[in-house]
Amino acid sequence: MRKTWALLGAVALASLVGQQGAATGPAAVHLSAADWVNVNGDSNETGFSTLSQITPANASQLGLAFSLDLPGEASLEAAPVAVGGMLYFTGAYAKVYAVDGATGELKWTFDPKTWQHNPIKMNFGFGANRGVAYDDGKIFSAALDGRLFALDARTGEKLWEVETTDPKGGQTITSAPRTFNGKVIVGQGGADFGMRGYVTAYDQASGKQLWRFYVVPGTAEENKGNPVLEMAAKTWSQELGGGFGKGGGGGPWDSITFDKEMNRIYVGTANAYDYDPEKRSPGHGDNLFTASIVALDADTGKYAWHYQINPRDSWDFDCTQQMTLATLTIGGRPRKVLMQAPKNGFFYVLDRASGKLISAKAYGRVNWARGIDLATGRPIMNPDADYSKTGKLWVGQPATSGAHDWQPMSFDAKSGLVLLPVMEAAQPFLIDPGFQPKPTGWNTGLDIGAPGPAPEDPKVLAGIRASIKGWLVAWDPVKQEVVWRVDHPGMWSGGVLTTDGGLAFQGESSGTFNAYEIKSGRKLWSFDTQTAVMAAPATWSRDGNQYVTVVVGSGGATTLGGGPLLLESSS
Repeated sequence: MRKTWALLGAVALASLVGQQGAATGPAAVHLSAADWVNVNGDSNETGFSTLSQITPANASQLGLAFSLDLPGEASLEAAPVAVGGMLYFTGAYAKVYAVDGATGELKWTFDPKTWQHNPIKMNFGFGANRGVAYDDGKIFSAALDGRLFALDARTGEKLWEVETTDPKGGQTITSAPRTFNGKVIVGQGGADFGMRGYVTAYDQASGKQLWRFYVVPGTAEENKGNPVLEMAAKTWSQELGGGFGKGGGGGPWDSITFDKEMNRIYVGTANAYDYDPEKRSPGHGDNLFTASIVALDADTGKYAWHYQINPRDSWDFDCTQQMTLATLTIGGRPRKVLMQAPKNGFFYVLDRASGKLISAKAYGRVNWARGIDLATGRPIMNPDADYSKTGKLWVGQPATSGAHDWQPMSFDAKSGLVLLPVMEAAQPFLIDPGFQPKPTGWNTGLDIGAPGPAPEDPKVLAGIRASIKGWLVAWDPVKQEVVWRVDHPGMWSGGVLTTDGGLAFQGESSGTFNAYEIKSGRKLWSFDTQTAVMAAPATWSRDGNQYVTVVVGSGGATTLGGGPLLLESSS
């Protein structure tokens, strides 16, 4: 049996021969298991492939097929989309690459040139982009400056573009769009700059806006006549809207999931602005729909339900992380569920018809809460973690980087396990009593925040340094427990791919790309990528050969703060 595999130069591809049919080409409407049509594999965002040629028995035979250097790139976070043997992915500033997956030949590129179109937007974020979407012969991508593009998948020709954000505002886009029902949807970031978050659906053919859902309310006048925004406004103790720093935050900067069965969109939302709830909403208020999962009708954007994971959040515990749909047998009966491992360190299983909490257990080290009350769905808070009321320095876990951030997890349908990249780090929190919103920079309202200087107290420093760790965890979402885990030398490792062949693939911050046996966690194969890996791999098939592809290159959030601590912890 011929064995090949490939690596894209700050990008990598791997393949092992197998018998699997390929799609007919980039314009094919009928996609197959040979394709990887979403950055997380499918619309259920599982990160799982039914391809099975590569197995524990032959994984050790994987080898490099080719590599492709990407000059000028560094921070690479996008899992490629693979259609008909062609690969589509983005660079740090949303440059789109189309590559022949079998030969590594670069077919075309599309550069949005944010530094020419709207360079002010580059002041509101670091270079990072998490990929493209594909549908009906088109590639959809979004730039940091807020523009959404439709491109011809064969040629890279721009078919249309639309501004999705205020060109003068502090919103940016780093996420991959999602496609559904002839529409394309995208959110944006900007919560840390006080921007009001929303998601917008556009017509794939024309770029026409079809609907928009605001994550947080605006002024009373803006909310008037909208019962959902009027309801949300009651969870804030002061009116929002009216200028910079009055938007409430909540921007959905990463994951959006389309539920084909229920024709719904699930939106994961970010933190509120600013971090101190006593400043943004004095006295009371859960601050909907920040730090929440919101379900919307896919055709109209009409509100269906919400589940707020962190009411009145004060730790930057975004809920923008991947939302995976599945059917699990719980209590002896099948349940249609939504699973998420958000920043706060608890793994949530929700009934996706109603939004009701089924279960939640800590998957990482947590000291801000003692657990989740299953009756109310609310956290059981540790009173010491409420630093806005105590006024004292609080060293919390997880840190603002989260126990799990944007790096995708994978639900292995065969074993029923979720393969989850887990991080551990402590974060010092202290209210800045003289805080005033600034026109640039992160408006956290904290004296020590993210990003921020390392604390001077040697005991605090030592505790934070000792806390910085990372793992690959196999999590049973029904029993809500760890089945096995693999320790990593650093905190920031890559996303995960699982396959029907019984394998899990993940890259590490140490610069290796690995294959593990899902049932045991045993490492079966490793490749030296020569630089850190943050992105999740993708797998696909062409001409009977199964390929595994991973984008290699570090940067992004890892450069924002604590650099010396992170380096020292990994040495």
